Amino acid sequence: MVDDALAALQDEDPFMLEGGGLATSKARAGAQVALLGMLMPPNLGTTYVRLFEQAMADVAENESVLFQTFFLQGVADQRDLLQVDGIHPTAAAQPHLLDNAWQLLEKTLIEICQNKVG
Repeated sequence: MVDDALAALQDEDPFMLEGGGLATSKARAGAQVALLGMLMPPNLGTTYVRLFEQAMADVAENESVLFQTFFLQGVADQRDLLQVDGIHPTAAAQPHLLDNAWQLLEKTLIEICQNKVG
């Protein structure tokens, strides 16, 4: 089994979605896209880590989407919030992840709701 993170940079454009990419998909759906970023562990090599991080930042900028650099902030370094593999969050980590996502989404969701009502 190939990890999604390792497979991501094997394609020419790792963040293209079927149907033309994020911009096309979000325009078609009338949606605001949020990209909750990940960081790769340094043992994958500095070149790969740099390319992966740059690819995420480029997508966020090129597609004009909301972007959070590291969704697992405050979780990835807490062993008690990770599964035995030391990578994936546990159920106990979910409130922290919600807080992380909420920091990115709160303002936009409030604006969307106000525009719908007003």
